[in-house]
Amino acid sequence: MTINLDLFRQHLIYETNTSAEMICQDIKEIANLDRESELQKQKYNRYAKYFGIAIGVCFLLFLVSGIFDFIPLAGIFMIAGFISIIGLIWALIQASKHGKFDLANYRHQVASEIVKMVSRDMPLDATISVRLVLSLPTQKNKLVETIPHPYQSGFKIDTFQDEWLKIRGTFTDNTDFYLTATETSQTKYGWKRSRSGKSKYKSKTKSKGTDLDLTMHYPVKKYGAIQALRGDVVNAFKLPEKVVLKKLKQGEKNLNAIAHIPSEIANDKFSIYQAVTMMFLSTYQVLNLAKVLSKK
Repeated sequence: MTINLDLFRQHLIYETNTSAEMICQDIKEIANLDRESELQKQKYNRYAKYFGIAIGVCFLLFLVSGIFDFIPLAGIFMIAGFISIIGLIWALIQASKHGKFDLANYRHQVASEIVKMVSRDMPLDATISVRLVLSLPTQKNKLVETIPHPYQSGFKIDTFQDEWLKIRGTFTDNTDFYLTATETSQTKYGWKRSRSGKSKYKSKTKSKGTDLDLTMHYPVKKYGAIQALRGDVVNAFKLPEKVVLKKLKQGEKNLNAIAHIPSEIANDKFSIYQAVTMMFLSTYQVLNLAKVLSKK
């Protein structure tokens, strides 16, 4: 295990360059931290609920005791209510503290599966470079643009781009690969005046989907005939339903493809993994055909 969990907790970023086996062990530690934090957050939220009920009951009994002039009982319920308020604040603080490490499961699960997949076609002693970001997609340092809302006066739209995954390595045929996953989110916010004249702050965040960017640098001697397939490369790319090929660029020594996963499935680990798998398979379908042509 190479991960330092204390350091990881500070920024929620895992970055390393080591074997696939070691990376999977590290991500397993992250998953354990995530699972434990989720359970703790649920536990303290449950405590907060109980303390909230206790506050309501104490307040009600305090009023009833006052009405019937049971002053000593009213004092007891007031003290119990005060203790419950302290308990509620404590539970909410604890829930918030553990909630920081309640991570997006799909991200570390997908990262682990992709590392396992690519490592099957890499030398046994190969290393893989991984950068996995598990902080919130709407963190301030991910803000790229703020614009006025086109329809609602006084409202603004913040756009965030979160490049949460980078994986780089070299396959056994000396083809280098570089994969990134970037999620885009938008937050619309502002003050809205109701019919009664009261102003209320509104804020809503929505995912705009995830872009998968795969670049393959291949050996020209082996796959040089790919230039002859220039017009057919795009037809070789097969992606899952709903996933769209945004860009396909073929150079002399590399091939770059960008696919877009729509927001409704952007946080689904199976959809992301399937899209990544098909991008690699499509690329190698082209490369293998180029390899055959190179031998002729």
